[in-house]
Amino acid sequence: HPPYSLTQRQKLAELVKKKNKTSRSSSNPGSSPGKPASSKVVASGNLPPTPSSNHSSLNALASSIAKRILSLPPSASIASALSDLPAMDVATNMMFEDVLISTLASLVSKEFNKRPDGSSPTVKRPLHFAVPRLVTVPRPNFLLSAPPFCPATIEPYIEGEYHRFVSNNGTLLYNGTVGAFCHYSYHASAGNLLVMDIQGVRTETMYDLTDPACHSAGGGGLFGELDLGD
Repeated sequence: HPPYSLTQRQKLAELVKKKNKTSRSSSNPGSSPGKPASSKVVASGNLPPTPSSNHSSLNALASSIAKRILSLPPSASIASALSDLPAMDVATNMMFEDVLISTLASLVSKEFNKRPDGSSPTVKRPLHFAVPRLVTVPRPNFLLSAPPFCPATIEPYIEGEYHRFVSNNGTLLYNGTVGAFCHYSYHASAGNLLVMDIQGVRTETMYDLTDPACHSAGGGGLFGELDLGD
């Protein structure tokens, strides 16, 4: 999602919702309940998103950096794992932060899902985080001042009733698996970060989640404006 104002995001959300209603049956006929649907993007005209070579390399870099961060020892500087980031414009940097944070949450959740929950050898309702990828999209019609092509992130469409299970300040919708995951993320990262702001759809078999935030040890701010530190 490019750095639009709230009104612009609402307009884009309405366009996405309208487009999804008309394309869902043909674009993803074989989807099953609880599984992420195919990616859908609405942009100016009918041009598909284009993953430029630069953005493709940034997607791979996000995965590499996320693994590096999770291998850091306790009290290590997360900034050291970000030292080889290339120069980016403001919009691309915001998109990259989204990809990196979601990748971190996804990697930690895969380990968390293997943990016993007392009655089962694995987590009963596992967590799945959608990991967006950086692409280039044509400029939306309502952003006339933007360049003809803009960086954006796309991810699988999640259908269902959305909830914020854990807010960015740690408020829980209810006690259980998701709150335990937040606690686990602190230990899985050797105390260097905490995954928060967890939202998405809960089904009978899984949590389908998107757009988390990370708090970094120290002063915060390494993972964008929602990083409140410790």
